[in-house]
Amino acid sequence: MEEEEEVNAYLQSCGGFVACHDAGSKGRILVATRDYQSGEVIYSEPPLHIIEEDEDSEVFQRLEDFAARHALYSARWYWCALNSMTASDLEQFAQLPCSIISEGLQRQLLWLCAPDENASEALPVFQELLHDLGMADVPTEVTRKFWQLLQVWKYNSFEYSDDPVASAIYLQASFHSHDCNPNANWVADDAGLTLRARHFIPAGQEVTISYLSDEELFESTSQRRMRLKISKDFHCCCQRCAELWDRSRGVRCQCGRLRFLDVEGSMLSPCDAGCNWPSVDEVLRREELLVLLCRQQADADRATRLASAQTFAAAAEQLLPRHWATECLWKWLAEGCATKLEAKDCEAKRLRFLQDAYEGAKRNTHTAWVMSSLAMWTLSSCGALQHATPPDCSARVRDSGALELLKEAAGLLKDLNGEDDKYFRHVQRNLERVSHLDTA
Repeated sequence: MEEEEEVNAYLQSCGGFVACHDAGSKGRILVATRDYQSGEVIYSEPPLHIIEEDEDSEVFQRLEDFAARHALYSARWYWCALNSMTASDLEQFAQLPCSIISEGLQRQLLWLCAPDENASEALPVFQELLHDLGMADVPTEVTRKFWQLLQVWKYNSFEYSDDPVASAIYLQASFHSHDCNPNANWVADDAGLTLRARHFIPAGQEVTISYLSDEELFESTSQRRMRLKISKDFHCCCQRCAELWDRSRGVRCQCGRLRFLDVEGSMLSPCDAGCNWPSVDEVLRREELLVLLCRQQADADRATRLASAQTFAAAAEQLLPRHWATECLWKWLAEGCATKLEAKDCEAKRLRFLQDAYEGAKRNTHTAWVMSSLAMWTLSSCGALQHATPPDCSARVRDSGALELLKEAAGLLKDLNGEDDKYFRHVQRNLERVSHLDTA
């Protein structure tokens, strides 16, 4: 209780309107203390602590060797923990080339550490690590603190920069729970992290964020849970993950209706016409091949992805027309379509899937970006992007609804990411480019 009071005192000093509550088995959460409107800034905060990797450091290299031998954590997290120790922690090891921090800063970092029942099993491993670093006879309390700080960095840090590679802790943001249908969106830049409401948040409601990218939120429940287990070591049980039918795994029934696989992949939602095809086994077999293709080709060059999409998209669309992996193939097709109409068709299919995938999907930056792409391909097919537009261009643009879609995309990106966001500015420039066609 004393620590929770300290946390809330810190939150109040930051000027925001959120409070930390203990939610039992869920741990600490942040709750809105006043109403927030859609797009409103909930708070902005600078990083509490930033740590850069130093690949030239002998200590960092030894940490990499240790991480390779034990496969528990990456050298990155060992390095962050080591550079979050105080002078009193390392008073016997003054020769160790690492940064030290104040007692107060370390205490704030340790607010983020949840009790871990596996700590007793892990401590001997960390004692071995510290011994490898020349820190023999380390007090148990210091070893335990090192273990706690390692967890703090692994489970709460944000990527701060790529060159040099650096991680940052944002204290307020670290108390937010993950939700696969979050009500808030965060954006981080050199100045700090800003949190905005995705939609109206009433006072007293928990403020949640996504630990996944907005694009990853459209993957199936099993895929999202796998990502979260690997990166954050927890099994997501949010309301969306607890739903019986997975709306990111839509299947075309024999009668043409849309059905959905359940989260466990053991059954299909009922068909009103009583169809018995396709079978669950057949769906799972084809889905496995499709997902494998998407994983294997994710980092391939554009030409390779396009060739794969051209080969498999039609078959995938026939059986799995509302599936996250089929949407991936449509994306690859749109990247390399031969005609504007083909690209427009692919983006339209993507948007239909995205908008129906989950309750909050329409307040998602990935949805906004696909909206923008569809609008631009539509405008292009109307001749609106040509230097000399056709005589009937304005009428075609008006009938297509492309300008309204582009405005919606711009408004959504502004709400979620702010006016300084590069994606919002890109869409806004496109909107200004065709503003002369807006006769409304």
